[in-house]
Amino acid sequence: MTPAHWKLTFSPSVTIRELQQEFQKRYHWLKIEFYSIPHSISDKKVSKNMFSSGKSLQEIGYRLPSVTIEIDDKMSVKELEEIIHKKTGLYAQVFRKSGKIWLETSATDNWTLGEQNEEAEALQKQLKQERENPEDHDIW
Repeated sequence: MTPAHWKLTFSPSVTIRELQQEFQKRYHWLKIEFYSIPHSISDKKVSKNMFSSGKSLQEIGYRLPSVTIEIDDKMSVKELEEIIHKKTGLYAQVFRKSGKIWLETSATDNWTLGEQNEEAEALQKQLKQERENPEDHDIW
């Protein structure tokens, strides 16, 4: 069980990967990506605007001092993405694990981070059970 409240600190020397790892420590079934411009779910070339995880914030043009964002399990995805942009100028997008793929949470941005993570975890457990069910086989 992860703590309900925690902090994510943005500073010039931190890398995108470090922010992602810190986020995923709290929400194992979610991931966060950062972009140079806002995007919509219909944007087919979204990956070209995604920052590389190996870059430091300074390398992508971040010029603010350290900024700490308080995150709560009851915060909606939309709220988190808006706070990150307002306080850091970065565009963030949360994704939820669904089987072997990561789904953009744009359609469920009103769900809390806790709900998103629980939904993904429940799906992963269900998929694992289906794969491991010894009764699930063809009779041929």
